[in-house]
Amino acid sequence: MFDTPVTQVTLVVVDPSHARYGQTAQLTAHDWKEYGTMFALFPDGEHAELHDGMMSDDLLLPQAARILTKDRHGLQALRQTLEGARVELSAIAAVAKNEKLPKELRMQAKKSFANALDRLLTSDLIH
Repeated sequence: MFDTPVTQVTLVVVDPSHARYGQTAQLTAHDWKEYGTMFALFPDGEHAELHDGMMSDDLLLPQAARILTKDRHGLQALRQTLEGARVELSAIAAVAKNEKLPKELRMQAKKSFANALDRLLTSDLIH
């Protein structure tokens, strides 16, 4: 999706600890080469910076998923599915964010979080 213009991408906040969990925003820019920051504009005019979680050498979890804006059905289905997945995602995120745990375990939790998101994004409920 890196070659898709940002005007055609909608973000859905997938970080269960984020105040805007499950909400959508317009992607305005994506610094995917250096820090993995996605710049978001929410419908109420608030701007936010969200991590894409794609840096393999850090422990930052993805805070938003990218969906093609034209896929309205997929967006709505993902938002509904996220509400049911909040407990699972919160439990995995808690392990990944626990600085008292070994880095290897935290990295495995980050991978598990990404895998859970992939399952949600590719589920039959969405497509």
